[in-house]
Amino acid sequence: NNISLPEMLSGMMAPPCLFSVILLASSDWGFKLGRPHQIARHLGLMGHPVYYVYPDLAEGEGQAGYQILGSSSPNVWVTQFHSVGRATSIHDHCVADVIKDDLVAALQQLCKDKNLIAPAVLVYCSTWLRVAVEFGGGPLILDLSCESTRQEKGITADVENAVTLGWADKVVSALDWPDNRKNVPRAQVIIPDGVEVDLFKVAVGRIDPKQQGSQMRVGYIGRVMQWFDIKLLIASALAYPDWRFIVAGAIDEPLAEEILPPNVILLGDRASCEIPNLVASMDVCIVPVKKGQENDALTSPVIYEYLSAGKPVVTTARPCLDDLASLVSVAEA
Repeated sequence: NNISLPEMLSGMMAPPCLFSVILLASSDWGFKLGRPHQIARHLGLMGHPVYYVYPDLAEGEGQAGYQILGSSSPNVWVTQFHSVGRATSIHDHCVADVIKDDLVAALQQLCKDKNLIAPAVLVYCSTWLRVAVEFGGGPLILDLSCESTRQEKGITADVENAVTLGWADKVVSALDWPDNRKNVPRAQVIIPDGVEVDLFKVAVGRIDPKQQGSQMRVGYIGRVMQWFDIKLLIASALAYPDWRFIVAGAIDEPLAEEILPPNVILLGDRASCEIPNLVASMDVCIVPVKKGQENDALTSPVIYEYLSAGKPVVTTARPCLDDLASLVSVAEA
């Protein structure tokens, strides 16, 4: 569709005006330059107040509530809710009734304190969905782009309700699921991923990979999860022992237990503000994804970041990358 999510949201408000947005996020603000962060920044630059709510909850002091952690971008306030008596995460489980009630109360208190009248609600983790539905507010958009590998029974049922029972006013995703995932409800609107090009162009002007040493620097920026072909990375590092293979991002178990060649360098998790400079410091950027139908619909927004920095990109073949065939080099896993 030739429309961005902020444009679609603006069209849903009647009459079109400045409106407040509560974004129920799937990751912390510093995790990566992901789709929720891009949407929040874009809406903020348009003048809309945005409250970016962390998925991790703080312990409450006897009552549900919230705290504003700071303003991370113009008109964007990073917010954390807390529940009565214990901390948890929206990722831990489908929200129990007691936690759901705390979160709804926190939303209501936020709206009261900040004078938010019928704010738009953007949901980026479907375990937030029942909270958002009970809260009400203005237009509710469920964006499935961060749910591509989540197929828990409860989550899928909630997404099904969002599509068929009208829990959400719109259900969007970055792309449609392939045939082998027809059990997952289809999005109503497809809005492809994007990238903040200027962030990476500016970084390229600051950093020259040649200043980092004479060795070829091959980099992957992002989280290393079950879909990451770490054996392919190891084989590549052994084939080119004079090159440095740099991985910047958190590594999930049991991948962290792999024995790596000495020319594979793990930088660990990095703040999102560091990502443009890290990409600019590489000679070549990679996205090694395991071969298999379960990964066919796995989008890689990081590829757009690599390309924005003008870097050569090597990735493994997936049907969802067909449109990028002329811009990247494709290898077999």
